Amino acid sequence: LVLLCWVLPILSVTLLAGYLLGRSYEQASRQELDSRAQNAVEQLAIRMDAVFDASKSVSYDGVVRNSYRLYQLDGDSAALYRTITDYLNTNFTRDERVLAVFLSFWNDDIGPYAASRGDLGYSAQRVYREEVEADLLNKVKDPAPAILLLEYGGELYVARNLVDSHFRPHASVVLLCDDSVLFQSVDAVQQISSARLILDG
Repeated sequence: LVLLCWVLPILSVTLLAGYLLGRSYEQASRQELDSRAQNAVEQLAIRMDAVFDASKSVSYDGVVRNSYRLYQLDGDSAALYRTITDYLNTNFTRDERVLAVFLSFWNDDIGPYAASRGDLGYSAQRVYREEVEADLLNKVKDPAPAILLLEYGGELYVARNLVDSHFRPHASVVLLCDDSVLFQSVDAVQQISSARLILDG
C-alpha cells in the first residue's frame, strides 16, 4: 500500500517530466534547425542575387554592345575577340561564384567567347559548345526572357539576354555557377542530409 501511495505518484511525475522535457528539447531543436535553414536560404539568395547582378552588368556597362557595334562596322573579328575575352576575364574569373562565363551572339557566326577560373577552361568550353549552347540559346530566345536558371549535366547555368541600342535582344551571356560556393550555407546545416534545387519550368 505504501508502495502504491508513494512510488507510483513519484514514478508518474518523473515519467511526465521526462516526456515534457523531451518534447521541449525536440521543439527547441526543430526551431533551431528552422532558424539555421532560414538563414542558409537567405545566404543562398544573397549569393544568387550577386550572380544575377554580375550578369546584368554585362548588359549595362556597354563594353560588349560597343565592341559588337564596332565589329559590325569594320568586320574585325580579332579585335572583337580580344575586347570581349579581356572583358570576361577581367570581370568574371576572380568571382568565386562563377566557374566560367560564355557570351554568344545570336545572328553571327562568331563566338562563343569564354573565360574561366583555373584549369577549367577548355573542358568547360567543350561541354558548353557540344552539350549546352544550342539548347540554351533556343530557350532564351523564345519567349526572350530576361534571365533563366538552367541545369545541364548537374551544373547550374544562369543565362541573360543582352540587348542592342534599340533594346532588341541579340546575344546571351551565360554563367556556369560554382554550386559548392552558392550552396555552402545550405551544406553547413548539418541536420539537412540532402538538399536539392528544383528549377521549375
